Amino acid sequence: MLLMVPVTGQLYPRVGPRRMLTIALVGITVVSALFLLVDLGTNLWWVRAIMFLRGLAVSFAMVAAQAAAFASIRSEETGRASALFNTTRQVASSIGIAVLATVLGQHNSVTAFHRAFAASIVFGLLGIVFALRIHDQDAAASCGLQITR
Repeated sequence: MLLMVPVTGQLYPRVGPRRMLTIALVGITVVSALFLLVDLGTNLWWVRAIMFLRGLAVSFAMVAAQAAAFASIRSEETGRASALFNTTRQVASSIGIAVLATVLGQHNSVTAFHRAFAASIVFGLLGIVFALRIHDQDAAASCGLQITR
């Protein structure tokens, strides 16, 4: 993920928030689906490769979400906006983890992990639906664009 953040930062102005988040969420969803193929006999290099791909996809989401969220924030509002953004992100993460942990706790086998990743696929699909509803014009300032409505 650390390797890709500078790259995604360069791509963001050209791609825009809607496509960037959609790409990220499609990637995260596909990688979650790859975890359905993991079992007790899976080679650890396969698991490492999946985790690497997940980090790449998450870097696309991080850059796009932060840049778009702060696109129309004045500099004197940055502290408050940052606190609100981070609080929202932490609460959403906690809810997601709680749901996936609940699914995971229902069973005591590899099947439990498969069901948890299946649930994360559902989250990813919902995220894609919401990402497609983003209007690039609303975050034009973060892209360095002059878009008129």
